[in-house]
Amino acid sequence: MFVGQTRKKTRGMALILAMLIAAIAATVAVTLIDNQSRWMQSVETRRDYAQAKSLAVAGLYWATHVLDEDARQSQVDHLLESWAYPLPPTPIENGMIEGQIIDLQGKINLNSLLPGSRYRTETQRSLTRLAVLLNLDPALLTPVFARFAEPESPLSSVAAKKPEIPPMFDASELAALLPAAAFNKILAFVTALPEATPVNVNTATREVIAAMLPDLTEGEVTEFIEKRPFRSAASLRAALPGRRRNGAIAVASRYFFITVRAVQNQTESSAQAIVCRKESPEIIRRTVE
Repeated sequence: MFVGQTRKKTRGMALILAMLIAAIAATVAVTLIDNQSRWMQSVETRRDYAQAKSLAVAGLYWATHVLDEDARQSQVDHLLESWAYPLPPTPIENGMIEGQIIDLQGKINLNSLLPGSRYRTETQRSLTRLAVLLNLDPALLTPVFARFAEPESPLSSVAAKKPEIPPMFDASELAALLPAAAFNKILAFVTALPEATPVNVNTATREVIAAMLPDLTEGEVTEFIEKRPFRSAASLRAALPGRRRNGAIAVASRYFFITVRAVQNQTESSAQAIVCRKESPEIIRRTVE
């Protein structure tokens, strides 16, 4: 009798052990399958991101080609040209792509304030006028103008060179010179380009035009905008007779900002670039995320 009970206990323990082993094996199998699934998902995500990134970069070069073709056809830039129309979300295999080209010379270039710039005086006046139009105290711009002020000659030697003022790398540097509220208001209307540039009145906003041409009344600004695009410097001069002319305005641009967004499945990549268009378009600054 004792032997029979022992056998039953042994069989019971063996059964429990077998069930535990089966449970552990099942858990391990589920874990392996889950890990494999996650690994596969990670691989697919990285693959999709790489494809989306490649599409975004390709979009940048496609946009530079558009700007190159435009330059071959016309020496004037305005908002009715093909480059100025955004590329809407366009379906592609397993995703989409969209993009836009913006004329950076439609804004007031802060680096036109640098000493030696032919546009220095007009740019300072225009920024002061812009502050008034945005209901800001023009005195807030004092630190901005001081940042670009020509330094005095070194006292140690009259013949020594004056220290050079570095250009702004990006207009966001204004955040260190202006109160937050003023910075947020003015940022949309200014830029920081590698060299001094005039403002393209064919692409500028109403606020920038009013700031660049302070002699125009509100109604005259409206009429001026309605006359766009100006297809030559002569037609621009004709629209601004006498004292209303401004030496810091133009009808053509060299600097553009390109943005591209690409999606592959659920993965997204974006690319931005500043392009300088002289003999041919050249990407001078690029970021890809």
